Amino acid sequence: MLVLSLPEVIEKVQRREYFRLPITMEIKYSILPQDKRFFDLKDVPALYYKQLQKGLTVDISGEE
Repeated sequence: MLVLSLPEVIEKVQRREYFRLPITMEIKYSILPQDKRFFDLKDVPALYYKQLQKGLTVDISGEE
């Protein structure tokens, strides 16, 4: 038989390389084709800027 108890102090450990910021904010996005890669926003055709949709973030984090 085992007797278990909850720890008095719970420590949250961040294992991600970048900090995740819990923030909700409005965004606008467009779904780009999967078969093409765009390395700069100026390379994205204007057509996709005309198709922007609204959404909300849940949290954001950094990335290289």
